[in-house]
Amino acid sequence: VFYKPLTKEEITSIVDLQMADLNRRLKDKQVSAQLTPAAKDFVVEQGYDPIYGARPLKRFLQRKVETLIGRMIIAQDVRPHSILVIDVSGGELTVSAQEVN
Repeated sequence: VFYKPLTKEEITSIVDLQMADLNRRLKDKQVSAQLTPAAKDFVVEQGYDPIYGARPLKRFLQRKVETLIGRMIIAQDVRPHSILVIDVSGGELTVSAQEVN
């Protein structure tokens, strides 16, 4: 069976679904995560493999985004009602906490 490669819009939608799932899991910590447009493009470019489809995308998000967030939470650098903004700097994903009033 042959499948047509996913379009960039379809991959971006998958990233949005994965981030929504992550935010559901972060809800009990009273924290949410958000990708900047640059970070979303970085995830799409780095996490998608035309041969394997979107499967590597989930692993990429777990390894890169969830690990960054987990380390920040464990270090207790996150206050309740914060938004964790994931961005790209120097070819790497970064995370910063922004408190919501």
